[in-house]
Amino acid sequence: MKIKKLLALLMSLTMVISVTACGDSTDTQSDDKSNDKNTVSEADADTADDADTAQEEEKEPVTLTVTTWREVDSAYYEEIINRFQEAYDWITVDMVFNSDESSYNTNLQADIGSGTAPDVFDLHTNSTMRTYAQEGVILSQQDMEYMENYSDAAKVICTFDGENYAYINGYNYFGFLYNIDIFEEVGVEIPTTPDEMVDVVNKLKEAGYGGAVYAGSAYGYNMVRYFAPVIAMGAENFANMMMGLDDGSIVDFREIEGLKEGIEAVELYTQENIWYDAYADIGYEAGISLFASGQSAILYTGTYLYGEKATSFPDVNAGFFPIPTYAENGVTYAESAQATCINAASENIEAAKLWVNFLASAEISEYYCTNAKMMSPIEGVEPQFEEAEMLLASSTGYELLPVLVYENEDYWMTNWKDMLKAIMWNGEDFETLAADMVAFLEDLDLAK
Repeated sequence: MKIKKLLALLMSLTMVISVTACGDSTDTQSDDKSNDKNTVSEADADTADDADTAQEEEKEPVTLTVTTWREVDSAYYEEIINRFQEAYDWITVDMVFNSDESSYNTNLQADIGSGTAPDVFDLHTNSTMRTYAQEGVILSQQDMEYMENYSDAAKVICTFDGENYAYINGYNYFGFLYNIDIFEEVGVEIPTTPDEMVDVVNKLKEAGYGGAVYAGSAYGYNMVRYFAPVIAMGAENFANMMMGLDDGSIVDFREIEGLKEGIEAVELYTQENIWYDAYADIGYEAGISLFASGQSAILYTGTYLYGEKATSFPDVNAGFFPIPTYAENGVTYAESAQATCINAASENIEAAKLWVNFLASAEISEYYCTNAKMMSPIEGVEPQFEEAEMLLASSTGYELLPVLVYENEDYWMTNWKDMLKAIMWNGEDFETLAADMVAFLEDLDLAK
Protein backbone atom coordinates (compact mmCIF):
# COMPACT_ATOMS: atom_id res chain seq x y z
CA MET A 1 0.00 0.00 0.00
CA LYS A 2 2.78 2.36 0.88
CA ILE A 3 4.51 1.42 -2.33
CA LYS A 4 1.36 2.22 -4.32
CA LYS A 5 1.06 5.63 -2.64
CA LEU A 6 4.71 6.33 -3.32
CA LEU A 7 4.30 5.40 -6.96
CA ALA A 8 1.21 7.64 -7.25
CA LEU A 9 3.05 10.55 -5.69
CA LEU A 10 5.98 10.10 -8.04
CA MET A 11 3.62 10.00 -11.04
CA SER A 12 1.89 13.18 -9.90
CA LEU A 13 5.17 14.99 -9.51
CA THR A 14 6.27 13.78 -12.92
CA MET A 15 3.06 15.13 -14.53
CA VAL A 16 3.45 18.50 -12.83
CA ILE A 17 7.05 18.76 -13.93
CA SER A 18 6.07 17.63 -17.41
CA VAL A 19 3.25 20.18 -17.67
CA THR A 20 5.47 22.93 -16.35
CA ALA A 21 8.16 21.97 -18.79
CA CYS A 22 5.64 21.93 -21.63
CA GLY A 23 4.43 25.34 -20.60
CA ASP A 24 7.89 26.79 -20.66
CA SER A 25 8.60 25.08 -23.94
CA THR A 26 5.41 26.43 -25.50
CA ASP A 27 6.16 30.01 -24.47
CA THR A 28 9.68 29.74 -25.70
CA GLN A 29 8.56 28.20 -28.96
CA SER A 30 5.93 30.90 -29.32
CA ASP A 31 8.51 33.62 -28.88
CA ASP A 32 10.82 31.84 -31.22
CA LYS A 33 8.08 31.47 -33.77
CA SER A 34 7.17 35.13 -33.33
CA ASN A 35 10.74 36.09 -33.91
CA ASP A 36 10.87 33.75 -36.84
CA LYS A 37 7.77 35.41 -38.27
CA ASN A 38 9.31 38.85 -37.90
CA THR A 39 12.48 37.64 -39.47
CA VAL A 40 10.60 36.05 -42.34
CA SER A 41 8.43 39.17 -42.79
CA GLU A 42 11.48 41.41 -43.07
CA ALA A 43 13.07 38.96 -45.44
CA ASP A 44 9.90 38.86 -47.49
CA ALA A 45 9.85 42.66 -47.60
CA ASP A 46 13.43 42.77 -48.78
CA THR A 47 12.66 40.11 -51.34
CA ALA A 48 9.57 42.06 -52.47
CA ASP A 49 11.60 45.24 -52.80
CA ASP A 50 14.21 43.38 -54.77
CA ALA A 51 11.46 41.87 -56.91
CA ASP A 52 9.93 45.31 -57.55
CA THR A 53 13.31 46.73 -58.44
CA ALA A 54 14.03 43.78 -60.67
CA GLN A 55 10.60 44.11 -62.25
CA GLU A 56 11.20 47.81 -62.87
CA GLU A 57 14.62 47.06 -64.25
CA GLU A 58 13.24 44.26 -66.36
CA LYS A 59 10.19 46.08 -67.74
CA GLU A 60 9.14 44.85 -71.09
CA PRO A 61 10.52 47.27 -73.71
CA VAL A 62 7.88 49.56 -75.19
CA THR A 63 7.94 51.60 -78.37
CA LEU A 64 5.68 54.62 -77.94
CA THR A 65 4.40 56.04 -81.23
CA VAL A 66 3.77 59.80 -81.28
CA THR A 67 2.66 62.09 -84.12
CA THR A 68 2.34 65.83 -84.64
CA TRP A 69 2.18 68.28 -87.52
CA ARG A 70 4.64 70.69 -85.82
CA GLU A 71 7.77 69.81 -87.74
CA VAL A 72 9.09 73.23 -86.76
CA ASP A 73 9.55 71.80 -83.24
CA SER A 74 11.51 68.72 -84.31
CA ALA A 75 14.82 69.94 -82.90
CA TYR A 76 13.27 70.68 -79.50
CA TYR A 77 11.51 67.34 -79.39
CA GLU A 78 14.74 65.52 -80.14
CA GLU A 79 16.14 66.87 -76.88
CA ILE A 80 12.89 66.16 -75.00
CA ILE A 81 12.85 62.58 -76.27
CA ASN A 82 16.45 62.08 -75.19
CA ARG A 83 15.67 63.32 -71.69
CA PHE A 84 12.55 61.17 -71.48
CA GLN A 85 14.34 58.02 -72.58
CA GLU A 86 17.05 58.63 -70.02
CA ALA A 87 14.36 58.76 -67.31
CA TYR A 88 12.45 55.76 -68.69
CA ASP A 89 15.00 53.57 -70.41
CA TRP A 90 12.43 50.87 -71.18
CA ILE A 91 10.49 53.24 -73.45
CA THR A 92 11.57 54.16 -76.97
CA VAL A 93 9.74 57.16 -78.46
CA ASP A 94 9.08 56.94 -82.18
CA MET A 95 7.90 60.44 -83.13
CA VAL A 96 6.72 61.30 -86.64
CA PHE A 97 6.43 64.90 -87.85
CA ASN A 98 4.17 65.89 -90.74
CA SER A 99 4.38 69.56 -91.68
CA ASP A 100 1.34 69.27 -93.97
CA GLU A 101 -1.53 69.75 -91.52
CA SER A 102 -4.17 68.75 -94.03
CA SER A 103 -2.63 65.37 -94.80
CA TYR A 104 -1.76 64.92 -91.13
CA ASN A 105 -5.39 65.25 -90.10
CA THR A 106 -6.61 63.09 -92.98
CA ASN A 107 -4.13 60.32 -92.21
CA LEU A 108 -4.84 60.47 -88.49
CA GLN A 109 -8.58 60.16 -89.05
CA ALA A 110 -8.02 57.15 -91.30
CA ASP A 111 -5.69 55.53 -88.76
CA ILE A 112 -8.21 56.03 -85.98
CA GLY A 113 -10.89 54.45 -88.12
CA SER A 114 -8.72 51.43 -88.91
CA GLY A 115 -7.47 51.00 -85.34
CA THR A 116 -3.86 51.77 -86.26
CA ALA A 117 -3.59 55.23 -84.72
CA PRO A 118 -0.43 56.12 -82.77
CA ASP A 119 -0.33 55.93 -78.97
CA VAL A 120 -0.16 59.71 -78.63
CA PHE A 121 -1.16 62.31 -81.20
CA ASP A 122 -1.65 66.06 -81.42
CA LEU A 123 -4.95 67.70 -82.29
CA HIS A 124 -6.15 71.23 -82.70
CA THR A 125 -8.55 72.35 -79.99
CA ASN A 126 -11.60 72.15 -82.20
CA SER A 127 -14.85 70.26 -82.63
CA THR A 128 -13.00 67.17 -83.89
CA MET A 129 -11.24 66.83 -80.55
CA ARG A 130 -14.54 67.16 -78.69
CA THR A 131 -16.10 64.50 -80.90
CA TYR A 132 -13.16 62.18 -80.21
CA ALA A 133 -13.60 62.78 -76.50
CA GLN A 134 -17.30 62.06 -76.57
CA GLU A 135 -16.82 58.93 -78.66
CA GLY A 136 -14.07 57.58 -76.40
CA VAL A 137 -11.34 57.85 -79.02
CA ILE A 138 -9.07 59.84 -76.71
CA LEU A 139 -8.41 59.14 -73.05
CA SER A 140 -9.47 61.44 -70.23
CA GLN A 141 -6.44 63.06 -68.58
CA GLN A 142 -8.45 64.40 -65.67
CA ASP A 143 -6.61 62.38 -63.00
CA MET A 144 -3.11 62.74 -64.39
CA GLU A 145 -0.32 64.21 -62.27
CA TYR A 146 0.19 67.42 -64.25
CA MET A 147 -3.39 68.58 -63.64
CA GLU A 148 -2.32 69.83 -60.19
CA ASN A 149 -0.26 72.60 -61.82
CA TYR A 150 -2.32 73.10 -64.99
CA SER A 151 -3.63 76.66 -65.25
CA ASP A 152 -7.38 77.24 -65.01
CA ALA A 153 -7.31 79.00 -68.37
CA ALA A 154 -5.82 75.90 -69.98
CA LYS A 155 -8.23 73.51 -68.30
CA VAL A 156 -11.28 75.16 -69.82
CA ILE A 157 -10.03 74.63 -73.37
CA CYS A 158 -10.08 70.84 -73.48
CA THR A 159 -12.63 70.04 -70.77
CA PHE A 160 -15.79 68.29 -71.88
CA ASP A 161 -18.45 67.11 -69.45
CA GLY A 162 -16.14 67.83 -66.54
CA GLU A 163 -13.17 65.84 -67.88
CA ASN A 164 -9.92 67.19 -69.33
CA TYR A 165 -8.86 65.34 -72.48
CA ALA A 166 -5.63 66.97 -73.64
CA TYR A 167 -2.48 68.78 -72.59
CA ILE A 168 -1.93 72.11 -74.32
CA ASN A 169 1.78 72.54 -74.93
CA GLY A 170 1.68 76.35 -75.02
CA TYR A 171 -0.28 79.51 -75.81
CA ASN A 172 -0.14 81.85 -78.76
CA TYR A 173 -1.58 85.35 -78.65
CA PHE A 174 -3.40 86.85 -81.60
CA GLY A 175 -2.98 90.46 -82.50
CA PHE A 176 -0.48 92.52 -84.45
CA LEU A 177 3.24 92.04 -84.90
CA TYR A 178 4.85 95.38 -85.72
CA ASN A 179 8.22 96.57 -86.94
CA ILE A 180 9.68 98.45 -83.98
CA ASP A 181 12.35 100.21 -86.06
CA ILE A 182 9.82 101.53 -88.59
CA PHE A 183 7.50 102.72 -85.81
CA GLU A 184 10.40 104.66 -84.28
CA GLU A 185 11.46 106.03 -87.66
CA VAL A 186 7.96 107.35 -88.43
CA GLY A 187 7.39 108.47 -84.85
CA VAL A 188 4.23 106.51 -84.05
CA GLU A 189 3.22 104.74 -80.86
CA ILE A 190 1.42 101.45 -80.29
CA PRO A 191 -2.31 102.07 -80.84
CA THR A 192 -4.79 101.12 -78.11
CA THR A 193 -8.08 102.11 -79.80
CA PRO A 194 -9.45 101.60 -83.33
CA ASP A 195 -9.19 105.33 -84.01
CA GLU A 196 -5.54 105.35 -82.95
CA MET A 197 -4.95 102.33 -85.19
CA VAL A 198 -6.32 104.22 -88.19
CA ASP A 199 -4.13 107.22 -87.35
CA VAL A 200 -0.98 105.10 -87.04
CA VAL A 201 -1.56 103.32 -90.34
CA ASN A 202 -2.24 106.61 -92.16
CA LYS A 203 1.08 108.01 -90.91
CA LEU A 204 2.87 104.83 -92.00
CA LYS A 205 1.31 105.14 -95.45
CA GLU A 206 2.38 108.78 -95.71
CA ALA A 207 5.93 107.63 -94.97
CA GLY A 208 5.82 105.18 -97.86
CA TYR A 209 4.85 101.97 -96.11
CA GLY A 210 1.85 99.87 -97.05
CA GLY A 211 -1.14 99.24 -94.85
CA ALA A 212 -1.51 96.50 -92.28
CA VAL A 213 -1.32 92.95 -93.61
CA TYR A 214 -3.20 89.84 -92.74
CA ALA A 215 -2.87 86.56 -94.52
CA GLY A 216 -5.93 86.25 -96.69
CA SER A 217 -9.68 86.50 -96.21
CA ALA A 218 -9.79 83.58 -93.77
CA TYR A 219 -7.75 85.57 -91.26
CA GLY A 220 -9.94 88.61 -91.79
CA TYR A 221 -13.09 86.60 -91.23
CA ASN A 222 -11.71 85.01 -88.09
CA MET A 223 -10.78 88.44 -86.82
CA VAL A 224 -14.32 89.73 -87.13
CA ARG A 225 -15.96 86.46 -86.12
CA TYR A 226 -13.89 85.70 -83.06
CA PHE A 227 -11.12 88.00 -82.02
CA ALA A 228 -12.71 91.44 -81.90
CA PRO A 229 -15.99 90.23 -80.32
CA VAL A 230 -14.26 88.03 -77.76
CA ILE A 231 -12.09 90.94 -76.64
CA ALA A 232 -15.11 93.15 -76.10
CA MET A 233 -17.36 90.42 -74.70
CA GLY A 234 -14.98 88.10 -72.88
CA ALA A 235 -14.49 84.44 -73.71
CA GLU A 236 -17.28 83.12 -71.51
CA ASN A 237 -19.89 85.61 -72.75
CA PHE A 238 -18.87 85.02 -76.34
CA ALA A 239 -19.11 81.24 -75.93
CA ASN A 240 -22.50 81.59 -74.24
CA MET A 241 -23.77 83.73 -77.12
CA MET A 242 -22.58 81.33 -79.80
CA MET A 243 -23.98 78.28 -78.04
CA GLY A 244 -27.20 80.19 -77.41
CA LEU A 245 -27.54 80.89 -81.12
CA ASP A 246 -26.99 77.20 -81.80
CA ASP A 247 -29.60 75.88 -79.37
CA GLY A 248 -32.11 78.65 -80.03
CA SER A 249 -32.04 80.11 -76.52
CA ILE A 250 -30.66 83.35 -78.01
CA VAL A 251 -32.39 84.89 -81.00
CA ASP A 252 -32.00 88.66 -80.67
CA PHE A 253 -28.25 89.07 -80.21
CA ARG A 254 -28.20 92.77 -81.07
CA GLU A 255 -28.12 94.00 -77.50
CA ILE A 256 -25.48 91.58 -76.20
CA GLU A 257 -22.83 93.73 -74.57
CA GLY A 258 -19.65 94.04 -76.55
CA LEU A 259 -20.75 92.33 -79.77
CA LYS A 260 -21.54 95.43 -81.77
CA GLU A 261 -18.51 97.30 -80.43
CA GLY A 262 -16.19 94.45 -81.35
CA ILE A 263 -17.53 94.15 -84.87
CA GLU A 264 -17.50 97.91 -85.37
CA ALA A 265 -13.83 98.02 -84.38
CA VAL A 266 -12.93 95.80 -87.30
CA GLU A 267 -15.52 97.40 -89.58
CA LEU A 268 -13.81 100.74 -89.03
CA TYR A 269 -10.52 99.32 -90.29
CA THR A 270 -12.15 98.37 -93.56
CA GLN A 271 -13.99 101.67 -93.94
CA GLU A 272 -10.81 103.62 -93.32
CA ASN A 273 -8.79 101.38 -95.65
CA ILE A 274 -6.03 100.49 -93.23
CA TRP A 275 -5.28 97.21 -94.99
CA TYR A 276 -2.62 96.57 -97.57
CA ASP A 277 -3.78 96.80 -101.20
CA ALA A 278 -5.62 93.70 -102.44
CA TYR A 279 -5.57 92.42 -98.85
CA ALA A 280 -8.28 89.79 -99.39
CA ASP A 281 -6.14 88.06 -102.03
CA ILE A 282 -2.89 88.04 -100.07
CA GLY A 283 -2.07 84.54 -98.95
CA TYR A 284 -0.40 83.47 -95.73
CA GLU A 285 3.18 83.29 -96.99
CA ALA A 286 2.81 86.46 -99.06
CA GLY A 287 1.57 88.38 -96.01
CA ILE A 288 4.58 87.29 -93.98
CA SER A 289 6.86 88.20 -96.88
CA LEU A 290 5.48 91.75 -97.03
CA PHE A 291 6.18 92.14 -93.33
CA ALA A 292 9.64 90.57 -93.59
CA SER A 293 10.66 92.88 -96.44
CA GLY A 294 9.49 96.00 -94.59
CA GLN A 295 6.83 96.83 -97.17
CA SER A 296 4.30 96.61 -94.36
CA ALA A 297 5.06 97.50 -90.74
CA ILE A 298 2.07 95.69 -89.22
CA LEU A 299 1.09 92.03 -89.56
CA TYR A 300 -2.05 90.55 -88.05
CA THR A 301 -1.20 87.01 -86.92
CA GLY A 302 -0.38 84.87 -83.92
CA THR A 303 2.73 85.11 -81.79
CA TYR A 304 3.62 81.56 -82.84
CA LEU A 305 5.46 83.33 -85.67
CA TYR A 306 8.11 84.34 -83.14
CA GLY A 307 9.10 80.69 -83.19
CA GLU A 308 9.67 80.96 -86.94
CA LYS A 309 11.35 84.36 -86.84
CA ALA A 310 14.75 83.05 -87.88
CA THR A 311 13.37 81.85 -91.19
CA SER A 312 10.27 84.02 -91.69
CA PHE A 313 11.48 87.53 -90.80
CA PRO A 314 15.02 87.30 -89.42
CA ASP A 315 15.91 90.96 -89.97
CA VAL A 316 12.80 92.49 -88.40
CA ASN A 317 12.93 93.90 -84.88
CA ALA A 318 9.37 92.79 -84.13
CA GLY A 319 7.08 93.71 -81.25
CA PHE A 320 3.50 92.78 -80.49
CA PHE A 321 0.32 94.59 -79.51
CA PRO A 322 -3.23 93.36 -78.92
CA ILE A 323 -6.13 94.19 -81.20
CA PRO A 324 -7.14 97.74 -80.24
CA THR A 325 -10.71 97.99 -78.98
CA TYR A 326 -13.09 100.76 -77.96
CA ALA A 327 -12.93 99.40 -74.43
CA GLU A 328 -9.22 100.30 -74.26
CA ASN A 329 -8.75 97.23 -72.11
CA GLY A 330 -5.49 96.00 -73.63
CA VAL A 331 -6.74 92.43 -73.61
CA THR A 332 -5.81 90.11 -76.40
CA TYR A 333 -7.16 86.81 -77.60
CA ALA A 334 -5.08 83.74 -76.82
CA GLU A 335 -5.20 80.47 -78.72
CA SER A 336 -3.84 77.16 -77.57
CA ALA A 337 -1.12 75.52 -79.59
CA GLN A 338 -1.19 71.80 -80.27
CA ALA A 339 -3.12 69.68 -77.77
CA THR A 340 -1.50 66.33 -76.93
CA CYS A 341 -4.02 63.48 -76.67
CA ILE A 342 -3.71 59.83 -75.65
CA ASN A 343 -5.23 57.15 -77.85
CA ALA A 344 -7.78 55.37 -75.66
CA ALA A 345 -7.19 52.16 -77.65
CA SER A 346 -3.43 52.23 -77.12
CA GLU A 347 -1.78 49.13 -75.75
CA ASN A 348 0.82 51.38 -74.09
CA ILE A 349 -1.36 53.56 -71.88
CA GLU A 350 1.13 53.57 -68.99
CA ALA A 351 3.97 54.75 -71.21
CA ALA A 352 1.69 57.29 -72.91
CA LYS A 353 0.71 58.82 -69.57
CA LEU A 354 4.35 59.02 -68.53
CA TRP A 355 5.13 60.85 -71.77
CA VAL A 356 2.36 63.44 -71.36
CA ASN A 357 3.19 64.03 -67.69
CA PHE A 358 6.81 64.49 -68.73
CA LEU A 359 5.84 67.08 -71.34
CA ALA A 360 3.83 68.92 -68.69
CA SER A 361 6.60 68.93 -66.09
CA ALA A 362 7.88 72.39 -65.16
CA GLU A 363 11.36 71.68 -66.55
CA ILE A 364 10.20 70.43 -69.93
CA SER A 365 7.43 73.01 -70.28
CA GLU A 366 9.95 75.80 -69.71
CA TYR A 367 12.38 74.21 -72.16
CA TYR A 368 9.76 73.73 -74.87
CA CYS A 369 8.05 77.12 -74.52
CA THR A 370 11.39 78.93 -74.38
CA ASN A 371 12.44 77.39 -77.68
CA ALA A 372 9.05 77.44 -79.40
CA LYS A 373 8.49 80.99 -78.09
CA MET A 374 5.13 80.38 -76.53
CA MET A 375 3.69 80.96 -73.09
CA SER A 376 3.38 78.00 -70.73
CA PRO A 377 0.09 76.57 -69.41
CA ILE A 378 1.88 75.29 -66.29
CA GLU A 379 1.58 77.57 -63.29
CA GLY A 380 4.83 79.20 -62.22
CA VAL A 381 6.67 78.43 -65.46
CA GLU A 382 8.15 81.48 -67.19
CA PRO A 383 9.70 80.85 -70.62
CA GLN A 384 13.09 82.48 -71.11
CA PHE A 385 12.94 84.03 -74.56
CA GLU A 386 13.47 87.65 -75.48
CA GLU A 387 9.85 88.55 -76.21
CA ALA A 388 8.31 86.72 -73.25
CA GLU A 389 8.29 89.67 -70.90
CA MET A 390 6.83 91.91 -73.60
CA LEU A 391 4.09 89.40 -74.39
CA LEU A 392 3.15 89.06 -70.74
CA ALA A 393 3.03 92.82 -70.32
CA SER A 394 0.90 93.40 -73.41
CA SER A 395 -1.52 90.56 -72.87
CA THR A 396 -2.46 90.79 -69.21
CA GLY A 397 -6.05 89.69 -68.84
CA TYR A 398 -6.11 87.47 -71.91
CA GLU A 399 -8.82 84.89 -72.24
CA LEU A 400 -8.96 81.51 -73.94
CA LEU A 401 -12.02 80.23 -75.75
CA PRO A 402 -13.21 76.73 -74.92
CA VAL A 403 -13.86 74.38 -77.81
CA LEU A 404 -17.27 75.19 -79.24
CA VAL A 405 -19.27 72.48 -81.00
CA TYR A 406 -22.46 73.47 -82.75
CA GLU A 407 -25.07 70.77 -83.26
CA ASN A 408 -27.23 72.95 -85.51
CA GLU A 409 -24.60 74.90 -87.41
CA ASP A 410 -25.80 73.52 -90.74
CA TYR A 411 -28.94 75.59 -90.27
CA TRP A 412 -27.62 78.98 -89.18
CA MET A 413 -23.82 79.28 -89.42
CA THR A 414 -23.68 80.14 -93.12
CA ASN A 415 -26.04 83.07 -92.59
CA TRP A 416 -24.01 84.22 -89.59
CA LYS A 417 -20.81 84.14 -91.63
CA ASP A 418 -22.43 85.99 -94.53
CA MET A 419 -23.61 88.71 -92.17
CA LEU A 420 -20.15 89.22 -90.73
CA LYS A 421 -18.44 89.12 -94.12
CA ALA A 422 -20.83 91.75 -95.45
CA ILE A 423 -19.91 94.02 -92.56
CA MET A 424 -16.22 93.27 -92.91
CA TRP A 425 -15.74 93.37 -96.68
CA ASN A 426 -18.51 95.63 -97.85
CA GLY A 427 -19.01 97.99 -94.92
CA GLU A 428 -22.73 97.23 -94.83
CA ASP A 429 -24.80 98.45 -91.91
CA PHE A 430 -24.69 96.31 -88.76
CA GLU A 431 -28.19 97.25 -87.61
CA THR A 432 -29.81 96.30 -90.92
CA LEU A 433 -27.98 93.00 -91.30
CA ALA A 434 -28.47 92.11 -87.64
CA ALA A 435 -32.22 92.70 -87.93
CA ASP A 436 -32.35 90.38 -90.95
CA MET A 437 -30.40 87.72 -89.04
CA VAL A 438 -32.73 87.98 -86.04
CA ALA A 439 -35.76 87.52 -88.32
CA PHE A 440 -34.06 84.47 -89.85
CA LEU A 441 -33.40 82.95 -86.40
CA GLU A 442 -36.97 83.58 -85.33
CA ASP A 443 -38.29 81.70 -88.36
CA LEU A 444 -35.75 78.94 -87.85
CA ASP A 445 -36.81 78.49 -84.20
CA LEU A 446 -33.95 76.20 -83.18
CA ALA A 447 -35.35 75.97 -79.64
CA LYS A 448 -38.35 73.88 -80.72
